[in-house]
Amino acid sequence: MNPESNKKYTELFILFTFTFGWISSILLVLSGAGGGLIVTMSMPFLFAAIFNLIEYKSMKALFLPFRKRVNLKSILFMFLYPIIIIALCSVLALVTKQGALSANWSDLLIKTIGLIPLSVILFVIGLTEEYGWRGYLLPRWCERYGLKKANIMVGIIWAMYHFPYLFILNLNCGIWSAIEFTILQMLMIFMFNFGFSYLYLLSQNVILASIMHILWNNVNVQVLGDTYRNTQNSIILGNIKVINGECFYGLIFTSIFAIIAYRKFQNIKSTFS
Repeated sequence: MNPESNKKYTELFILFTFTFGWISSILLVLSGAGGGLIVTMSMPFLFAAIFNLIEYKSMKALFLPFRKRVNLKSILFMFLYPIIIIALCSVLALVTKQGALSANWSDLLIKTIGLIPLSVILFVIGLTEEYGWRGYLLPRWCERYGLKKANIMVGIIWAMYHFPYLFILNLNCGIWSAIEFTILQMLMIFMFNFGFSYLYLLSQNVILASIMHILWNNVNVQVLGDTYRNTQNSIILGNIKVINGECFYGLIFTSIFAIIAYRKFQNIKSTFS
């Protein structure tokens, strides 16, 4: 990949993704339109695909993130990482008495188990984000800056991209509550990035990262509640900003993994050609 071309199209990708992503976040959330998050999170895929086509002038470039082989280690990590993080948050919530089992927890547990194969089928929803961040941006920055630095940069970009949606969505709870929630979730997104980067680097196939993304979204909501809507019809009930996998308890466990992953990244052989 030509270094100048890499830099040019990477910067254009970030510029267009943020511009249209932030505008759609602001307009759709303020208007109360349904599906606002889906539209906003489709922007990374859209502009990664556009600039791949412009740069390489070939449809083959679009499918590069799908062509890498998967292995057993990457498949196991895809399933176990989100499930273990959510399970640890659940146990900590019960032990610290910040959460309690709901009355119908056994029925919800059966439903949660069913969400695991469903998440595999619905991977295309996660692909809207993962294709842009881990399928396009991460390998390009790895080539320019090296793995450790690229991973941190992608984490910052990914967290910042969510800012307007998270902040505006929670303004109805008050300005300080919105600030607190936004900072907490942006920190969590940054730390969570290490898990997605680690999975992608194990297999270099963006489909696995997409499945893990949807698996996390589905199971976390079912077990610990919906942070975006601040609602709980979940297995564990409690202070959602404390116990949820995308809030304080989640931040604790994803940070621990981030430290471990960061130390291992230098030993992972990765090629993005």
